[in-house]
Amino acid sequence: VYKRQIQFIRLHADDWNIDPERISITGRSSGGHIAMMVGFGKDQANPASDDPVCRQSSAVRCVIEQGGPTDLVPHMRALLGGGQRNAYLNARLQTLLGIQADQVGTEEFYQQLKEISPISLVNKDTVPVLMLYTGPEGVTSRDDPRLKWDVHTPISGLILAEKLRQVGVEYELVISPHLGRGSTRSIATQAEFLMRYNKRP
Repeated sequence: VYKRQIQFIRLHADDWNIDPERISITGRSSGGHIAMMVGFGKDQANPASDDPVCRQSSAVRCVIEQGGPTDLVPHMRALLGGGQRNAYLNARLQTLLGIQADQVGTEEFYQQLKEISPISLVNKDTVPVLMLYTGPEGVTSRDDPRLKWDVHTPISGLILAEKLRQVGVEYELVISPHLGRGSTRSIATQAEFLMRYNKRP
């Protein structure tokens, strides 16, 4: 659905005075997860399709994600405590994955989470990524004692940064207590990133 929206925008780029070669995607929290899944996934353009929308590219130039989960396997193992102890999260995972309560915490459950983790889509052709997480200044390791597993943990950004570094993808990871919604630093960082990576080809 989200990739088709990008394709739809490209189809109407001239009508809306949009440069079809300079489209990027962003999101916060679960929206950050969606932005990564869309931005990291394969281009779904089908030149042979009868649908003019489907013939368009769904690719983006870069991704900006704010506080999104990047690898749901260690994330949910930590938040569930290795089992089903977080009832609120448990219920939402059941809905998300279409599973029953007794399936939460099984190996099949974690395999499903792996398949919807943005990190599983990363390869050498992944577009540049800006990651913004609210947390203590100066964090460089996921083992920093100031960090803990929570919904928007900077650990997610550190895990993805390691993977991006391994495959040679350009990225920027910013962890700061001053990155709240609408903060001057957040807006300025995003604007600078877009200007750097969304230039005309």
